[in-house]
Amino acid sequence: MQHLLEKALTETLAEADKVVPFEKTIFKKVSLEGVRPTNLAKFLVDKAIPHDAKFGASRDEGQFEDIEHMFLFWKESVLKGELEREEELGKVFNNIAWTFVYNKLTRQGYKRVGVRSSDMRTFDSVISAGGVYGLFKAGHYATLVEYYSLFFKDTNTGN
Repeated sequence: MQHLLEKALTETLAEADKVVPFEKTIFKKVSLEGVRPTNLAKFLVDKAIPHDAKFGASRDEGQFEDIEHMFLFWKESVLKGELEREEELGKVFNNIAWTFVYNKLTRQGYKRVGVRSSDMRTFDSVISAGGVYGLFKAGHYATLVEYYSLFFKDTNTGN
């Protein structure tokens, strides 16, 4: 089972890596306070504001008549930090791992079996710490085998 789990989870990681982008979209905004309409074009050039920027306005809470602040806002793509991408990769991995493991094991003669919730308590702290991704990245294959053995039995050997 360990070899099959390693293969399934390696495929899971490859798929998760394809899905999780290296960039993220952020919104930037700049206030137009003090900018005269006649100076707007120069302001846009000086501040390097992109051509797809849009106008926005905000009001003080409870005020509905007057616009308090005018601004320009736009979207920009920036690289994600290494930790941010790793965290998202772990979430995606944990979400899709079951499908990869299920498909790999059932195609190799394993059968899905029911599990008692009391048996799962052994893994509560391990799974909540980083999920299957954490175990896989740390190389805790014996724990993964023990965990998935609760859900799958080999129909050829009965294990």
